[in-house]
Amino acid sequence: MPNQHYHYFTCFILLCLFPALLKAQTVYEGQVINAVTDEALVKASVTLSKAKTGTATNQQGYFRLIVDETIANDSLVVSFVGFKSYNLAVADYQPNIFIRLQPATNQLSQVNIGAAEHQALILQNFNYADVRDLRGPASYYYTQPYYAPLVFAKQFETFAAGNVLTTVTLGRRLAYDIPTRKDDLPHVSTNKLTRFLLHVITPDTITGEPGKKLFTKEITLNDNSLRITFDLSNEKIILPNRKFFVAIEWIHAPVNEVVRLDIGEKVDKVKKDGSQKKLDVSEYYIMYQPFLVLIPRANRAATWSSYDGKTWIQLSQRSEVALSATVTY
Repeated sequence: MPNQHYHYFTCFILLCLFPALLKAQTVYEGQVINAVTDEALVKASVTLSKAKTGTATNQQGYFRLIVDETIANDSLVVSFVGFKSYNLAVADYQPNIFIRLQPATNQLSQVNIGAAEHQALILQNFNYADVRDLRGPASYYYTQPYYAPLVFAKQFETFAAGNVLTTVTLGRRLAYDIPTRKDDLPHVSTNKLTRFLLHVITPDTITGEPGKKLFTKEITLNDNSLRITFDLSNEKIILPNRKFFVAIEWIHAPVNEVVRLDIGEKVDKVKKDGSQKKLDVSEYYIMYQPFLVLIPRANRAATWSSYDGKTWIQLSQRSEVALSATVTY
């Protein structure tokens, strides 16, 4: 029975290949930044020295290396022209690491006074240390996702009207409320592909809340960068007032959905005295990316949220969302 022998042979081959199919791959990813300016270093070289494989960073300084098998005592070597190379033993690698490269010399910024027509001002700046995956004594790090609200807006203020908005920088997490121990709940699925709308909004002249949309752009994130800068210099966004809002609008689409698993209670039976016997049951929630980073700050900028993009509620929160803007004047 040739067909039967063929099936036996196929099963034998699959059994032989099964351990290889199950072999776990190792992923190395992170962002490479200028240790002095906190700017992403684009096209920095990232190489596993012994494995002889490497890649280059993208516009956010992000890199991702995948290897089938890690060589003992291998190291990640990160280099960029004009900066000191950085060696990291793979045993010391942490997920989504930030690698800070030091300039090779004490380079002073060259200023051409005749050409310096514009100067830049960063509003509500935050750095890579603010968005790292930190899991402290409280067991959780916190983010700002939304189950229902549609739009979040943060207020900025510059020194004069007429400035030009050139960049917006966003800090995000890849998951929500991750415990210190991996076997603790809640568990949340992750998805590096995220789409949302970025708005620039002028304040309402009467209420001071977000008013008219000055600019809107759909943003797509397709890697695991934690600090992302959006270049808006070509959009020529002139701010008519000293105050303005940068808003994030969540898109309630499957591509942005993540599932949060948790434990809830269910009434099993009601006793004669009216008391209830409850059982622990599993629950899940649908949440939407991006997850914004909350950082503690004494002087927090005013923030607002909306369920429909029209009616706004001012938030009173103890932390500030990692969202900054750069203007030129």
